[in-house]
Amino acid sequence: MADTAKEKIFLAQLCTRDMDEYRRYAELAGRLRKHGRVLVNVDTLAEPTPYELPSGGSAWHQYLSHLPGLTKFFPHPALQPHLPMEHVERNRDLLAAQVAVLEELGLGASFSGPEPAFWPESFFRERPDLRGPRVDHPRRSTKEEFSPCTDLDEVQEMYRWMVAELRRNVPMLGSFGFRANDVGSGLCWCSALYSGMRGPAHCRDIDPGVRVARFVEVLHEGAEQGGGPVRVSFNGNFYNNEVYSIVPKLGENSFLAGWKSDTVGLYGIMASPMRGLLQPLGIIASTARFDDPSVGAFSVSFAPDYRRGMERFETAERVVDLIESSIESPARTLRERLDALHGLCEAWAGANQADGLFEAFLAFEEAVKLKNAAFPRGCANTCGVTMRHVTRPLVIRPELLTPEEESYFLPHVFNISQHEARMDYMDMHGGRREINPVLRTAAARLVGAARRFESVAGAPDQELVTQMAGSLRTWALMLRSTCNFAEAQKIRDRNSEALAGGERTPEKQGSREGDADYLPWNSILRDELDNTAELLALVEKTGGDLVMTAERADLEDMFVLGPDLAGALRTKMGIMRDHWRDVEKHIAPPLK
Repeated sequence: MADTAKEKIFLAQLCTRDMDEYRRYAELAGRLRKHGRVLVNVDTLAEPTPYELPSGGSAWHQYLSHLPGLTKFFPHPALQPHLPMEHVERNRDLLAAQVAVLEELGLGASFSGPEPAFWPESFFRERPDLRGPRVDHPRRSTKEEFSPCTDLDEVQEMYRWMVAELRRNVPMLGSFGFRANDVGSGLCWCSALYSGMRGPAHCRDIDPGVRVARFVEVLHEGAEQGGGPVRVSFNGNFYNNEVYSIVPKLGENSFLAGWKSDTVGLYGIMASPMRGLLQPLGIIASTARFDDPSVGAFSVSFAPDYRRGMERFETAERVVDLIESSIESPARTLRERLDALHGLCEAWAGANQADGLFEAFLAFEEAVKLKNAAFPRGCANTCGVTMRHVTRPLVIRPELLTPEEESYFLPHVFNISQHEARMDYMDMHGGRREINPVLRTAAARLVGAARRFESVAGAPDQELVTQMAGSLRTWALMLRSTCNFAEAQKIRDRNSEALAGGERTPEKQGSREGDADYLPWNSILRDELDNTAELLALVEKTGGDLVMTAERADLEDMFVLGPDLAGALRTKMGIMRDHWRDVEKHIAPPLK
């Protein structure tokens, strides 16, 4: 083992309430102990946070309902009267069970969440002097929320106490992380606050570097009080050159992602809710930095985006295999990385099929690059799930759907306006999302890569090959849905006046071709029907194993599809067929 001062850290991220599953994945991550210290997170909530959701719902609050934080585990005594402590106790019970597993396995622990997070309004009505900035997103929330002012001595002492309690209850805690100015957190007078640079007047002139560095130091002090030092790392939104003031003021064992960072990500594809996607080249390239003295930690996430599920165990196993082999035989040049990939393909597919699998992985890499160029900050979850393109029916006039027809999808569309959620297929979280037409080409490239995987037969690891093909096809179908909804919305926009009026009889003369958008609409409609049928067939073939869904129907929300995905897809197709001819009441068909 390397010298402790230089020992590498592996940060394994899990998201499961099932302790058998937690143990299984923790044991898997524990294989990396021969290369460094393994820290597994203990911050999963026992249940979504019920008390934070405003009456009538709020998309932004629902997003946060799965995110951890100090007040959800170890709230300061002054906050406890304002929180449902039975919920806090359930979170503590789950944390204690996870700690027991890690203690038995000899592993370390990590904890992270949004900080400084918003606190209950009832607390600030008692203590208005401690109120900090507004931190909610006005376009995505139905209720304003405020975090505390961390420049105040009393708030700092509350944070010391909470971190100390966390440290005392998690003796093996090695890392504390937080995200600032996003996802329900905010520091006073930061440029990135969604409602603008705001906070109490008394701290307006404090340098952002001083403010942030002091908050980080408070977290360090709390950990020391609770039992010993921990590394503190954070990310978030800092604009207008604030980082240039923050970074020089950070002390030892403190890291800001992207600026003063010692962490390298080893795994992660922006493709949630997809599971089972493996990009070996990325892992091989990142792991090659293992001997880099500037790198102190590697993050390995086995939980897809939004903390609502787990990666397939079989995929996670292969990730750990890859990390281990890449540490032992680092590939530092492109040629070495390609040779390493080909070697893996020989092991997985056999000598005769190695070239085919190698080319399949390269085709996948190229498709992902094209997708990222066309849709750089989006994924299947962004539109397919939170906007429900995957399961909602594509119709010309959504307002004609009955409440029963809308009931299975509309409550789960991320939007604070039910009208906009219903009527604008491309309203993404309060703003209009434009889709680059190249995204359809990227989806086709993913299908092309899937075909290459499907052409590999008789491989020693045929499960990997088959699963990759299914994952790629499923991802492509979800992206194809978004392309169809984007093109459909453009047609609806162009014909907004005709669609807003009553039914009309098309002209009997001069309408040989009909209205210009009639045939394009029908083309999109049919493509989405066929696309949904293909997705249904894949879901039924794989048992839904390649798509992350809620464990129970009551846990379906804006960021996770319901457990009966096949049923939702069947319902979607049925409604589309029932409303197939609605278009002809407003947009004239051709007279041929």
